[in-house]
Amino acid sequence: MLRISRLVAAVLFAALILSASSAYGISTSFITGISFADAQNGYLSGRYSQTSGIFGVSQDGGLTWKSVSVSDDPVGVFAWSASQAWGLGSAARALGTVDTGSSWTPSYGMTGLKDPIMDSVAAFDANHISVTGRHGGTYGGTIGFIQTSAHSGTTWSPPFSTPVNLATDAEGNIVPTFAYMTGIDALRTGGIGWAVGFEDTEAGTSATLRRNLVYNTTDFGSNWVTQTVPPASLRLTSVTAASAQTAYAAGVSGYLLKTTNGGSTWGAITGPFASTISAIDSLGDSVVVVVDELGRVGWSSNGGASWTTRQMTGSQKLRGVSVLSTSVGLVAGDDMAIYRTTDAGVTWTPIPLTPSAPPAPPVPPTPPVPAKATVLSSASKFAYLAYGGTGTFSGYLKADGVGVPNQTIVLQKSSNGVSFYDAAITSTTSSNGYFSLRDKPKIKTYYRAKYAGATGYTAAAPTYAVSFIPKVYLSKKPWASRTIIYHGKTYRYKSALIPRHTSGSKAVKLQFQRYYKGKYRAYKTVTAYAYNYSSYSRVKGSYKIPYKGKWRVRAFHDDAGHAATYSSWLYKTVK
Repeated sequence: MLRISRLVAAVLFAALILSASSAYGISTSFITGISFADAQNGYLSGRYSQTSGIFGVSQDGGLTWKSVSVSDDPVGVFAWSASQAWGLGSAARALGTVDTGSSWTPSYGMTGLKDPIMDSVAAFDANHISVTGRHGGTYGGTIGFIQTSAHSGTTWSPPFSTPVNLATDAEGNIVPTFAYMTGIDALRTGGIGWAVGFEDTEAGTSATLRRNLVYNTTDFGSNWVTQTVPPASLRLTSVTAASAQTAYAAGVSGYLLKTTNGGSTWGAITGPFASTISAIDSLGDSVVVVVDELGRVGWSSNGGASWTTRQMTGSQKLRGVSVLSTSVGLVAGDDMAIYRTTDAGVTWTPIPLTPSAPPAPPVPPTPPVPAKATVLSSASKFAYLAYGGTGTFSGYLKADGVGVPNQTIVLQKSSNGVSFYDAAITSTTSSNGYFSLRDKPKIKTYYRAKYAGATGYTAAAPTYAVSFIPKVYLSKKPWASRTIIYHGKTYRYKSALIPRHTSGSKAVKLQFQRYYKGKYRAYKTVTAYAYNYSSYSRVKGSYKIPYKGKWRVRAFHDDAGHAATYSSWLYKTVK
């Protein structure tokens, strides 16, 4: 199976990894990806000089190439057939051709992403394609995503996003998620593919790896399932799908993983280099080829058990690799370098590439007017509520500082402040963008507002979350109503407690105070136990007072889900 070999998120790792390319100079002309649909027909993507992006086409197994200039800056390519291929543009859009690369049409249908950066593309068939990348997350972080089209890029499904794992630092500040999806590959039959990426502790060069991310699909990219890989300190950045059961994932410092059971388990294998692997490709379960940032190629014909390694003559950074057969393959990289082997990586021959632009590059269609960015805000604060009380969460929806009217705002609820769901509670914004959402929680609940966007307006990031904590209902006199009792005698009491609590729990405490030397003084606390009755709980217990005199008593309830609740004092004369 001939698949794409991708650039390992070069823009991303310029900020994360000290690349060896700095030792060799920075090239302004380079090939970012190379991919063959079969043994003859292939495509490449890249940049020629500082102003011209190119796609290249070969119809003779990579021996000769013709190129076309594009207004975008392609960062990857996937060849599906002799006439059809997909590329990624630096303008955060997919580009497709159906006329053997003569023209490339942008796809503008991708939604649900905030300032996306795309890193990799793969096709399952002529209609199903998926792209990976990252986009803006909450609290300033980044979220990795996979987005799929089942209609050749005309429409796109909502993006699959990596988990949002918010944390707090020692000062209580929220630390956002920094996740990236950097590689994807797909088989040409069966709808099977893998995508990889990673999550860091922070952004920038001081970041450390929190975990690697690996996902698998068996339904043409409609659903993605998390797969577990060994804990590591090295990031995974690219992947190749060798067969339905076998796949390889590669990353920094020569890190290589392999699965032979569809991803149920992954294990590390010894790679040919200790440097960052820029791209990886495979053919069946046996042939796997990698390239690195120092201009080296590693070819294995036995599933990574052993490697044939070669240094390319120019030592340029290599960014792409494509395997055409068990003995033929191509690699490409900086300075428009292309090398071809016909003996399974033993020798490599340079292939010349001189990009030439057509007289008039196709004029891309005018993109739609960009939607206005919206901001959702709220000044609501944490609050205690009376039993059955209503909590109000309000705020404003604005675009360019002006309120947006007649928009639907959805109230989201959570029991833990992390996992939220849409409640069936909405509010329509007023003329100045104001919204007000109300709910009657029965237990401690976190709330935030969500705006999904509409024609002319982007979706807004959810507001911060606040919690409303209700009190419980306690009977005003949760014991015998008599006000005169006798010391040393045991009395029993019952009380209503709403909402229901766990049967047998120590739900209520009675606080006894004795009038002594001119004031009431705390004497003892008695526990009452809950038992379920109808739609609420009853509590019962017993008590006796050892001394004569004036006493008072009240009931008290407090737990993690409710605010502290007291009944009124009941005054007693003890004889």
